[in-house]
Amino acid sequence: MYWRPVAGCDAGVWYHGGSSPGHVAAAVATDDGRRVVATAVTTWRPGSAQQRRQDEATSRLVDHALCDAR
Repeated sequence: MYWRPVAGCDAGVWYHGGSSPGHVAAAVATDDGRRVVATAVTTWRPGSAQQRRQDEATSRLVDHALCDAR
């Protein structure tokens, strides 16, 4: 679990993620615990450009759900 800054969330967010062949999952919460988002994506292409784009899109979705919706 680690903390990371996110625009729109003054206190950043706490993140925990993991992967196994075919799956990528994450759970993310605001510092005060009032908002929590969990994601599960069913593709996994380690080291590929497609995986990087998928990871970036998932992060944008999570950040928006937690921080832009306030």
